[in-house]
Amino acid sequence: MLAHPQWHSGVVGIVATRLMEQYQRPVILLVTPPGEAAHGSARSVEGVDITAALSENSRLLTTFGGHAMAAGLSLPAENIAILRRSLSRAIDVPSREPILTIDAYITLGDLTPEFVNDIERLAPFGAGNPAPILGIRKLTVRSHSQIGRSGDHTQVTVEDETGHKQRVLWWQSGELPTGVFDLALKVRASDYRGERQMQVEWIDARPAEGVVVIKPPTLEIVDYRNEVNPLGRLDELGNVLIWWEGDATLQGKTRLELSPANTLAIWTSPASSAILHAALEIVKPTKIVLFAGGSELDTFDLFVKKLAGLVKYALSARKGVIRLERLAAATAQREITIRAGLDWLAARGQINITDETDGTITLAAGSGQASADLPALSEHLAAHLRETAAYRAFYRRADPARLLAE
Repeated sequence: MLAHPQWHSGVVGIVATRLMEQYQRPVILLVTPPGEAAHGSARSVEGVDITAALSENSRLLTTFGGHAMAAGLSLPAENIAILRRSLSRAIDVPSREPILTIDAYITLGDLTPEFVNDIERLAPFGAGNPAPILGIRKLTVRSHSQIGRSGDHTQVTVEDETGHKQRVLWWQSGELPTGVFDLALKVRASDYRGERQMQVEWIDARPAEGVVVIKPPTLEIVDYRNEVNPLGRLDELGNVLIWWEGDATLQGKTRLELSPANTLAIWTSPASSAILHAALEIVKPTKIVLFAGGSELDTFDLFVKKLAGLVKYALSARKGVIRLERLAAATAQREITIRAGLDWLAARGQINITDETDGTITLAAGSGQASADLPALSEHLAAHLRETAAYRAFYRRADPARLLAE
């Protein structure tokens, strides 16, 4: 049960459903606008009647209603903590592994606009009429890319044995399967800029039945993080793939330029575990050489100076169009930190953010007038930089095996 004053009322139900599916626990998300009643949505799991649980606590609520699996509610903000404690004591979530039921097995070739139209005829979908879950056997991953502001989601292109390919969206994605696998998915129609399209959503995957899973070779790790002369050690490696970000003094590659290689030398300490493992997934090395190059851009003043320079170039040479992932690679930072930095520049009046779509942002020159939000956004940005610096500190001292398994 979580609450926040700035969440959008129109999406808390969708997010509550995502969290319920991910954690297999009842979820309540509330919006708490200042001076108003808290209001939001509840989603539940099999075996827990969430509306009945709310009814038992009706003295704390202003309004509520729904059914066993979903409900809406409002209440005085001061009652949130009391309701949370009461529900936590009263609700007993069944302890069992969730079972995913496949409604029908299809092939990639079956995924046509006509097929999706037939699925849509079964709508509206909800607790009493869930969207069908479909299964496709013996697929492989052809390519993938991280999407979303923080790179939490993945766009995966899968291929079957006959050569059919399909793009699949995996929300809150995890580790991609290796080898041949079976995929559970949902399909729906969507309208993007007035054009009707088919959206395929990744639900779960398992190794394909009857397929032998070949274990990858043992990974060799060479640790030069405490080396007195790291550049000398780097020269000894010869022609290897070097991952280097935030500084152009060495001819290395950013995370966007990596490619498969036998040996990967990690010079710049990565900004996060997710970025590290995304790079390893691309390169798939059999040997990793660890260095511990820091990034001066973890300090507030140097980071905003570098970001402002990149933004100035985008305004003059690229009509203000930028990609979050490119700025993140250029500064050895996370995309979420770049977004916080852009918000800070906008609050200072240096830029205006005029458009944002799937990680592409369009900027314009600012008014020069600072916003009242500047102090809060300064602390927000500083917190992200501290978090990155803390991970780099962990990277520099952690046991290599643990580091690469995180």
